[in-house]
Amino acid sequence: MGMHSLYQHFPVECRFEQTVYTRYKWGKGWVWREKRHFLMGLPPGTGKKEAQAYLDYLKAQGVDLQRKPEEIEDVLEAEKRSEKSTYNAFETADLIPSLCRLVKEVRQGRNKKAAIKKWVSQYGFLGVHVDADGHIHSWESLADFWREAETLADLWDKFRQVTQRDLDGMREWIRFVALHPGIRQLVGKECHTKAVYWPFEVEMQEGETFEEAAGRSFGKGHVAFSATLEEINRNPLEFYQVAGLYYIREKIEEKLADVGLSYTGLEKISNPKDDIFKLRPVIRPKNLLQAMYLQFYILLCGHNVKVCKWCGKPFDLRGCYNKNREYCSDTCKHSAKSHRYRERQKLEALLKNSST
Repeated sequence: MGMHSLYQHFPVECRFEQTVYTRYKWGKGWVWREKRHFLMGLPPGTGKKEAQAYLDYLKAQGVDLQRKPEEIEDVLEAEKRSEKSTYNAFETADLIPSLCRLVKEVRQGRNKKAAIKKWVSQYGFLGVHVDADGHIHSWESLADFWREAETLADLWDKFRQVTQRDLDGMREWIRFVALHPGIRQLVGKECHTKAVYWPFEVEMQEGETFEEAAGRSFGKGHVAFSATLEEINRNPLEFYQVAGLYYIREKIEEKLADVGLSYTGLEKISNPKDDIFKLRPVIRPKNLLQAMYLQFYILLCGHNVKVCKWCGKPFDLRGCYNKNREYCSDTCKHSAKSHRYRERQKLEALLKNSST
């Protein structure tokens, strides 16, 4: 079992055997997220009235779920007696781009439940619901899937902005502020500025500007720069890219905090004087979502990847450093060009109709 070519530069093998079922269905249920995840399933089409009747019935039997009818959620389940197959998530590079396309299409009006069911039918559950013993359930709540999908898609889009030198895009979620003299005493007098990130929330004192308030604090996740604001403004691109990558790396590392380290075998090397034992290490994520963040991290550890402006796929730049490539292929380049042409046609038609 190998890894996709985009991940092969990573010094440690990574594996995750993902399970995909042949049939899925949407249902209703209550989801417990404290310690151990649990689902109490309800028939499709269950409303608040039916849910309350079910709760009353259980309470009469001595079982108090301590849940309210309005707390029932949409849940995607693998159908009983559904066949299943497995694949190694690190043999494909399409997991993150495909999830990002799903998010984009839903935001543009596609049916969310239909889109998620189609994606899960191809790639399997994200595995948000994992028990303490590592067991991944054969169901996933709509709310949890969508929350994690949006989070990863937004982070991937930030990575696209960094690799594509999208300065205007990065300025929407990155700002630079001057450090307060007292903070410079703590972090180092050579530091003059720091990066702050969206949602740009700081505690402001009366009469204080955002920049002043942000400059008098420094903590976890903050990145200091020796350059002054004037120096950053003269040549901003590189500073925004570095600040963006620090932010992306930190968010990825939060998702990888409990990733598992294992081994695939033990090798013994003997000579007349010594016996040397060597483990063959392998990193094993706990679920597909963590595997995708590990893929993201591996791409950050390389030096030759950009994200396609059209399809969102990562692509290899080796041998193309003399070109500012924006697309992974001529197909994507032509698709983007055709899309821009159609948008111009729509705009011209709209302007023409509004003037008559």
